[in-house]
Amino acid sequence: MDILVPAKELEIYFNSKIDSLKVQHNETKAYIYSVFSGFVTKKIPEEDNITITYINAKSKFNFIEFQTAGDYILYIKSFFPEHLNKNSINYYDQIAMESYYCCHIIMNRQLPLFEELSKDFTRITKKLRV
Repeated sequence: MDILVPAKELEIYFNSKIDSLKVQHNETKAYIYSVFSGFVTKKIPEEDNITITYINAKSKFNFIEFQTAGDYILYIKSFFPEHLNKNSINYYDQIAMESYYCCHIIMNRQLPLFEELSKDFTRITKKLRV
């Protein structure tokens, strides 16, 4: 799916939504902003691919694939939740939460932002939803 929105307007929107978010770690806000900014120029993967990415991540315990799965769901659930229609929202929340928790473990618990995203994913995406 290609989505074209002027980058400056998205930046202003991201800042306002993320600034109002209550989180324990400022790094979490910065990370969410970077995820959203990154999708401005990326093509969004197909919904089926996210399950495959997650399965691959689990089989290899691969940070990048866990991060990709979590980030995709964070972005889509915040802006285009209707796009996640092949499974329940709970299914996608679980993938994202488990993916971010695995990122936290792989990074030797050194980046608490991944633990926070894992624990508070549903609340965060609800607050960020358009």
